[in-house]
Amino acid sequence: MKKILIALLAIATLTACSKKDDDSGTTVAEGTFPVKITDKDSDGKVISVTEFHLQGGKILSHTHRSYENGTPTGKIRITLFSYNGNYITEEKVSDGEDSYTCQYTYNANKQLEKATYVYPKANSENRVEQYEYNGDNLSKKITSKIIHYGTTTATEYTQEDFIRNGDKVTVNKSKYALDADGKKVNETEYVDSNATTIYTLSNGNVIKEEESERYKTTVTEYKYDDKKNPSLNNITTIIKPDYFVIAELSKNNISQKVKTSTSSGGKSESNKIYEYTYSDKNYPLTLKVYKVKEEKKTLDFQSEYTY
Repeated sequence: MKKILIALLAIATLTACSKKDDDSGTTVAEGTFPVKITDKDSDGKVISVTEFHLQGGKILSHTHRSYENGTPTGKIRITLFSYNGNYITEEKVSDGEDSYTCQYTYNANKQLEKATYVYPKANSENRVEQYEYNGDNLSKKITSKIIHYGTTTATEYTQEDFIRNGDKVTVNKSKYALDADGKKVNETEYVDSNATTIYTLSNGNVIKEEESERYKTTVTEYKYDDKKNPSLNNITTIIKPDYFVIAELSKNNISQKVKTSTSSGGKSESNKIYEYTYSDKNYPLTLKVYKVKEEKKTLDFQSEYTY
């Protein structure tokens, strides 16, 4: 469930375009994006309330308030957005602890080229995400950050290569670190970080993920409703270029998620059912997430959406 909220907070058209004819950029149609999300635990107690402030289709800010046992904790996270025309150029997040700023830059085709994150109170979290494209399609994502080995400073890279073949997208992920001379360091440390994931897509939805790591394989299968997913919008498809392999950003809303992991330690499986009520525009108004074990459904999480 946290991923669904993150998808809305991370804030992107229903199809990926390098240039939009109407140049709507990172804007959303009012009435199709929640202005308020209330998350509750299985007992109905409020966990958090997030309110979005929109003007002219632009999300100017959102405020996230945390609760404990249904009572406000006083912890508030405020996010402010700056625009150049219709495109988000800066995101400022402040909550007194994990505050950060992200600068977004775009290429000539108005595709996201780089996202630079700066954490004033946690420099180790600073990172740069860079994106490369083959025409309209994302082909590579490289995330880099500065790390330290004793007195040695290096740059750590996580590279993801996207290969399309029909209804499948293969993502090869590799991780490595280079010193100031461009030489790889601590190579053995990163062997276990390499992975290959094959995504199967259907009608704009991720229906299967098959991830292979060194010591573990994970297969996740999804089912969907036939209604509109508010997390998929002009914002997520632009500032989240890999949205098409993120199930929570699929065209429709997840109705079931079955995850099976296999390793030397054995096999584990989880099964979740998602149930919704909808608005007259076919967007979710409420969501209840159930864990299923031995054919028994147990309420795990619930959300309410206001448009």
